[in-house]
Amino acid sequence: MIVILLLTITILYLINFYRKVKSFPPGPTPYPIVGNLFSIDFKKIHQWLYDQKKNYGSVYTIWAPVPLVVFTDYDSINEALVENDDHFVGRNTYGLPEKTFYDRPNVGVIFSEGEEWRDQRRLSVHILRDFGMSRTIIQDKIYLVIQDLYDYINSLENKDNVNIDKILQLSVGNVINQILFGIMYSNTENNEFFEFAEAFEEFVKGTRGWEFRILFLFPIIDKIPIINNYLYKRITRKQRKMREISKIQVEKCKKTYNPDDEPPNFIHAFMKETQPTNSKYNYLDSYHLDAMVLDFWLAGFETTYITLRWFIAIILKHVDVQEKLQDEIDRVIGKDRLVQL
Repeated sequence: MIVILLLTITILYLINFYRKVKSFPPGPTPYPIVGNLFSIDFKKIHQWLYDQKKNYGSVYTIWAPVPLVVFTDYDSINEALVENDDHFVGRNTYGLPEKTFYDRPNVGVIFSEGEEWRDQRRLSVHILRDFGMSRTIIQDKIYLVIQDLYDYINSLENKDNVNIDKILQLSVGNVINQILFGIMYSNTENNEFFEFAEAFEEFVKGTRGWEFRILFLFPIIDKIPIINNYLYKRITRKQRKMREISKIQVEKCKKTYNPDDEPPNFIHAFMKETQPTNSKYNYLDSYHLDAMVLDFWLAGFETTYITLRWFIAIILKHVDVQEKLQDEIDRVIGKDRLVQL
């Protein structure tokens, strides 16, 4: 009897699974439970994805094991994300990975959806455009950081052995800090910043760990309380410190807010827009603000810092290219002024 019951459940599962497979764009045939995990070449995934385009066209589905629809050319991307953008603004219905970032759903811009996502996105764009954070103002902030970087490197006695990692981290972080909080850390007094940077780095490493991957690949585990709690505790432990440091900085900045002044930073601009009772954004609270601040770091810190670090490493190796770049800058821009946006 038990065997018949298990067999019936298995057959029903397979029928339902492959019926679901047919409802998606075609792609490599997935196996139940594991999807295409065993056929994906993770070492050369870009080449593997390109090969699937040859077999299944510009739009196809891979199961990892959750279904992921892949767009591989300009026309399909433009049709989906530009012409039909309203149909594609939804987020992952499994609740991951936002559960590992925030205590509440729909806070911040990266992982939220619906009207809360629209309002937070609109408000963020409005603040960046209209509260003194135009292209020219941000350019001035970048100039300030660049000048600080030059001054610090010029002050070093041993210029033949410079650890550029921390200098780049601080420079990128200072641009973000100016926008968010209106502050800059110096190259000599920066313990608070690097405490956050180290916590951020630990969190990013955690997102590459097995706990995060298991939850993302097998979201059904989220429904199993004991395993769920164990995995979330391991993941959130690595990002709790990052959130705490960020929140301290937000609260410190809030204390200097004056509603009669023009907002000098993102935090004050957010408060000016959300505090009036007649504001359409007055339901956005400190949870939303904390999440939006972290979104700035998630979107802009590591990606920019790593890109600059690789650029410097490559340009040091290819001195001939470095000389060509410098010659063009000197010829087009000149030696007496900085590059302008």
